Amino acid sequence: METPSTKDREKFLEGMRYTASAVNIVTTDGSAGKAGVTVSAMTPVSADGEKPTLLVCVHHLSPACKAILANKVFGVNILSQKQSFIADTFAGRIKAKDNDKFSCTEWINGKTGVPLVLNSLVSFECQLLENTRVGSHHIFIGGVQNTRFQKDELPLIYSNRAYGSPAKIDIDPNHEQDKGGSPLLRIGCLTHLAATFIPELVACFLQENPDINFSLLEGNQDQLLLLLGTQTCDIAFLNKPPPNTKLNEYTLTRLNHYAVLPSEGVISISDSVTLEKLKDLPLLHLENSIYPDLIDLFGSVGITPKPKVQAASMEMILDMVERGLGYTVLATLSAHPLPIRNRNLRALQLPDQAGKLVMVTPGDAVPSKFAMQFLEFSKNYFTTRQ
Repeated sequence: METPSTKDREKFLEGMRYTASAVNIVTTDGSAGKAGVTVSAMTPVSADGEKPTLLVCVHHLSPACKAILANKVFGVNILSQKQSFIADTFAGRIKAKDNDKFSCTEWINGKTGVPLVLNSLVSFECQLLENTRVGSHHIFIGGVQNTRFQKDELPLIYSNRAYGSPAKIDIDPNHEQDKGGSPLLRIGCLTHLAATFIPELVACFLQENPDINFSLLEGNQDQLLLLLGTQTCDIAFLNKPPPNTKLNEYTLTRLNHYAVLPSEGVISISDSVTLEKLKDLPLLHLENSIYPDLIDLFGSVGITPKPKVQAASMEMILDMVERGLGYTVLATLSAHPLPIRNRNLRALQLPDQAGKLVMVTPGDAVPSKFAMQFLEFSKNYFTTRQ
């Protein structure tokens, strides 16, 4: 069998880095035993015929490949955005307890006996119909015997060697005011900043413009830039200039960074704090949101933080900080970070670590008059505040 040249292979792999795919755990059980593996190569084949069909690609050296060939059944478990630990376990990046990968989560047995992740986004139970080896992988085509799913989570996706989750994009980019309805403004903000100023800003704006409706979108920088680029977000608030010259940028105000620590317990820091004092302490942070900004923050003084725990909500992060598991860093406009009020926590301002809040609009689209009103109002709001 001919193989591609090293150069062609490397170019192919480099190009495939930029595709985005769902993250799946392919499982099997039967006479050849139980096995599972993380794969990204899964796609539907047809919804018609005697049974719907899908295909998965599994490396020929994977124990799961041999087991599927013998058992003639397999399950495809599409993971949700909160289940990256399952993917890492079945990919071998996380060491499994007692070397049993299946111990990392809860399972149920399907009708054919294949193990299915209990809380997966979707699980397909398949009978093996066809098998073809192409290069290093077997292509398994399965007839879907049963489908289980839940509707309340976003899928886990993998792109450019990192996990992520999709940002919703409106299918119809037309504003509601164009349809004769109430004017609609779509405002985006970084998840970890939104609560610090958006409620007050919107409340003040609505006092002067009560007929305008808002759609508030939260996400990380990449998600918000995607929404701006597809013109499904009118204005976004970010904490650093975007790497995109096609966007209009307006610097609004200074952002202060605070180290948030437990008021008492094992972490002992005086009333002054620096990044140097934090470098050996466990860092707790929001997943896929603030962590890249923290890398830049610490990197500005030549320090690499030590991440310990990531979570999907700031409430969970602050609960763990209260328990003495580590510290987190908040960026805020206020003198004291809003999220820690009424908590047994200390917020110590990091000296000389100020960022800036920037407002961004799409550069290749004419803003609606309502977006322009909000744009000017926001500039005046922060000028007055300063």
